[in-house]
Amino acid sequence: MPNANYADNKDKLDLYVPEGRTNVPVIVSYYGGALMSGDKSQQGFIGQRFAAAGFATAVVNYRLSPAVMHPAHIQDAAASFAWVKRNIAKYGGNPDQA
Repeated sequence: MPNANYADNKDKLDLYVPEGRTNVPVIVSYYGGALMSGDKSQQGFIGQRFAAAGFATAVVNYRLSPAVMHPAHIQDAAASFAWVKRNIAKYGGNPDQA
C-alpha cells in the first residue's frame, strides 16, 4: 500500500518470480485466518512453488481484526492487487495475466 506504514508490516508483500523469465502469468496470494490471524512470512512456500512452476507470485499481508474492521481488509487487498498490476512488469510478470 503506497505510503502506508502499518504495524507488523501488514502493508507489505513478497514477490517470487521465475528466474530469467519475462512476461509470465501472475498470482496474488492472500493467506487465510478468518481476517484475524496470519502473516505472509508463513506462506513463502506458496510463492516458491508457483515461481518454480513459472508464475510470478505476490504473497500479501493485510491488516487484521480486531485492530481494524471491515472494509479495511478489502481495501488492503484491493490496494495490493492494484500495486501488483501496476508494477509486476518490472519484475517479469505480465500484468494482463494477473
